[in-house]
Amino acid sequence: MSRMKAGERVNWIDATRGAAVIAVVAYHVDTGMRGSGVALPDYLATWLAAADLVRMPLLVFLAGFAIRLSSSPARGEFVLRRMSRIAWPFVIWAFAYNLLWHLFPTARNDRDLAELLLSPLFPQSHLWFLQALILYTATIPVLLRCRASLVLPVAIALALSVGVSGAQLQDEVFVRTLVPHRALYVWFVLGFLLAGWLPGAIAGSHLPVRAGLGLAAMLVFGLVAPALADTRYLPQSMPVSALGIAGVILLASCLNPSRLLHKGMAGFGTVSLEIYVLHILVIAALRPVLIRSGLAEGAGLYLACVVLAVALSFGAAVLVRRSPARLLFTPPRLSGLAGPRRGQGPGLAGLRAS
Repeated sequence: MSRMKAGERVNWIDATRGAAVIAVVAYHVDTGMRGSGVALPDYLATWLAAADLVRMPLLVFLAGFAIRLSSSPARGEFVLRRMSRIAWPFVIWAFAYNLLWHLFPTARNDRDLAELLLSPLFPQSHLWFLQALILYTATIPVLLRCRASLVLPVAIALALSVGVSGAQLQDEVFVRTLVPHRALYVWFVLGFLLAGWLPGAIAGSHLPVRAGLGLAAMLVFGLVAPALADTRYLPQSMPVSALGIAGVILLASCLNPSRLLHKGMAGFGTVSLEIYVLHILVIAALRPVLIRSGLAEGAGLYLACVVLAVALSFGAAVLVRRSPARLLFTPPRLSGLAGPRRGQGPGLAGLRAS
């Protein structure tokens, strides 16, 4: 029976990250469609809401996981370098998005001058996630000195403290500045904690075992998640999110690195930061064109927009990575902080396993 080689662990991390960022694009296509008055079939809307229970927890888990696998996480210089790689694109694009919506407001996005000036403190849209990663990365010295296993109960307590009502979850500012930061930190700590064990466990397991466990986890997730579709960021969603994370990771580890599917997913993972930042602009430009075209409606319109948005976001990310525009995502070599860059560059939020 096939065993996964230890050297393949970065590949499955990139492939898993690629799957997560594609799910992010699909989610924002859905919110954009609903904002434009496009009605999706009930079954599709339910499954999209259910998938939301694993989308952001998986990204945060991979962030903590990849940081722990990276070189010299105990040094303060390492932490500052990682934080600078996240903070640089975060600050630039937080101002860029809010300036765009200040100058060209829409029904969904309208920023006043105060919101524009406070962009890094109260990021709107999807960039709150990068702010959260900066805060999480700052806790790495604590995770190392106090042991992540001792910090985990604190992270769980933070997640359990998110006792909010459905009405509060509909408040945009509340959701994007308070609830996710507390609710998702537990997944960062878990990723950090399991990074010392999970790669070896996956490398030492048989392919059929991983495939069977992954399929079983996703089957249970598919049966349970629709009933909890409206519990995003709430404590009761945590066990289901854990099932989804386990299923996606196990199935991603089953992909053959030499096959096209794995290479494609890993390709998305290596430019996931650029895709994450840019896909909102791509969707905003693409959605009205597809709606006015009348070529499809309902589920067909949604799927067409997802496919095109994923493809165009990936193309834009690769183009940026290979052009001077990469300076919008890559911090300059700050004296005493950023050393020579390794590999092809960071994945989402500057986190790439070495």
